[in-house]
Amino acid sequence: MFGFDLSLVEPYYKFSETLQECKSITLQTTDNGIYKVLQNLGSTLATLLCGKEVELKQILELTWFQNKIKVLIKRIEPVGIKCQITNQTTIKIERDFLLLPAKEKWIEEINNNFGGYKGQIEEIIEKLHCYQDLPFVGLLLHGSSGTGKTYLMDTIAKASGLPIFKLDLSETFKREKGQVEKYIASIFLKAKENSPCFFLIDQMEAFAPCYESSNSSFSDLDRAVLYTLIESIDEITNVNSLEYFSEQNEQKTIYLLATTEYPQSVSKEIRECGRIDFEIEIQIPQPQQRIEILNCIVKSMGLRLHNNQNEDNILETNSNTSQKIIEKTHSFVGSDLKTVCDLSYQKQILQNKENTQGNKNENGKILNLTTFLNQLEEYIPSSVQNCEWISPSISGETKFDDLGGMDSVIQTLKTAVLTSLKSPEKFYQMGIEAPRGVLIYGKPGSGKTKLVQAIANESSLNLVSVKCSEILSKVLGRSEERISQVFLQASAASPCILFLDHIETIAAKRKKDSSEQVADRILTCLLTEMDGISKRGNFLVVGVTDRVQALDEAILRPGRFDLHIKIPDLDSKGRLEILLKKTKKMPLEKKAKEYLDKLAKDTDGFSGADIESMCKEAAYFCMRRDLKNGFISIDDLEKAKQKIQYLKHKIEKKELKN
Repeated sequence: MFGFDLSLVEPYYKFSETLQECKSITLQTTDNGIYKVLQNLGSTLATLLCGKEVELKQILELTWFQNKIKVLIKRIEPVGIKCQITNQTTIKIERDFLLLPAKEKWIEEINNNFGGYKGQIEEIIEKLHCYQDLPFVGLLLHGSSGTGKTYLMDTIAKASGLPIFKLDLSETFKREKGQVEKYIASIFLKAKENSPCFFLIDQMEAFAPCYESSNSSFSDLDRAVLYTLIESIDEITNVNSLEYFSEQNEQKTIYLLATTEYPQSVSKEIRECGRIDFEIEIQIPQPQQRIEILNCIVKSMGLRLHNNQNEDNILETNSNTSQKIIEKTHSFVGSDLKTVCDLSYQKQILQNKENTQGNKNENGKILNLTTFLNQLEEYIPSSVQNCEWISPSISGETKFDDLGGMDSVIQTLKTAVLTSLKSPEKFYQMGIEAPRGVLIYGKPGSGKTKLVQAIANESSLNLVSVKCSEILSKVLGRSEERISQVFLQASAASPCILFLDHIETIAAKRKKDSSEQVADRILTCLLTEMDGISKRGNFLVVGVTDRVQALDEAILRPGRFDLHIKIPDLDSKGRLEILLKKTKKMPLEKKAKEYLDKLAKDTDGFSGADIESMCKEAAYFCMRRDLKNGFISIDDLEKAKQKIQYLKHKIEKKELKN
């Protein structure tokens, strides 16, 4: 670690005639490099320290080459008095092996810097403590992008107080072939020499990718890096315990912490027992976890959320502010919350350059709650913003109360769908599994899409909307890849509703004709993904179609779409209910309001969309007659009804010809 030149060392200490001679002294250090340096000095060390006044538990400082070296005086003879080192003093060097911190103290320090994941943190610390007598312990942290895996890994290592070694991706692969393996081996060697320590690997799949022997994309460099990792770990784990641990049972464990977004993309060889022993998932945070994470973020930024009402702890559990934030942050991860905080504070500074809210004061920097909530409205969670054929739903204000003629359907959905996502344990109490998928079918314009939007709005969940026609691609294999990505994105955004509109596009009946093999492969991929929902995350697939007879039988069976809901044709009561809702804010004449009941009976076969269109047409007829102060009359309603009936008849006639 250091070179030596006696001319660069501090001068000899002067002897004191009043102090006793030190017979022997034991110096202790936790640094392996310093330990080796002092050992190599041998008898020279006594010469360097000659004349130095020492006593028990004193921190002794040496200086050479502008490097400050500190060692502890562990033992000294004679004991209990201050004495003086001479050329005859026996000097021994010991290395003190650091131990892991106490569980409670360690967990507390991590939680102060990384909120929302107390359970996972306790599990990690418990495993590190349980297996600290082994030469090597490996943990893989996996989860969606932005959940804080890397930050948690760094926080755990720093809070331990042990030396930290990191395999840096950019540092590793910028080297030439042949040098990469040497670099990895050298980092492991340093970690071994300075153990106990933490060894950190971010993006484990880059160093140890999963591959098949036939996969040509797996290069020679990839193989070299993977096998160097395996050999370096095995060299540590296969050491005989009698050789590895001293008689004093000194702990020299290397704690490997690695991260990956997709554990299945990491080589199975390195995920074997003895290499990476445990895999812990860092999930999308639940409602209360998001508040805890936000608290930590605000604290780390030196900010204080303020609601202009002089209330303290507005982010405490069950507060009104917390509930507002929970409702607006479905599918948000830690990185999303951090981004929103940054954007909100930047916007606030720009808007209030001369306002003290943008500056430091006695209470620290203030972040206005209104600005923060407005930014939340504009921000799209990272889990769904990077896929062009997936978009978060714009469900607006659609609620169950806005839908008419669907009372029985709504009650079924409330029982099955909302309960499965919000309280799945109620299904387990009944001895059954919560439904994985719901198929909603009915005639065009019956309100299927609005019903799905109402589900998302009432449940306060993110609605990941997919137009199945956009999944299809002319490129071979691209459609199947997109289906897999759709389900991965839904898993990352869970808990959520995955809305597949016009599902018959990708789940049509299989045909015997060999020309339909592409469609069959797409359907097979969809069936496979549907079967794996329970392992992917807490999300519900809702398929919508107006041609249920075109769907393949395999997709309709229980276990995929467990619940089939038909939107029934509207009766006069249902049509009247929709008419009343649609004309609630429209300027109707008194007689026109009384006429609605008869109009509902005369519009047999009208769907919800037809009734809505009829109401708009009546308004247009009224505006043409009297643009300023017109009221919709019975005549306007009749003309609108006749126009919609004509259009419906024309469409039906065209369909019959086809």
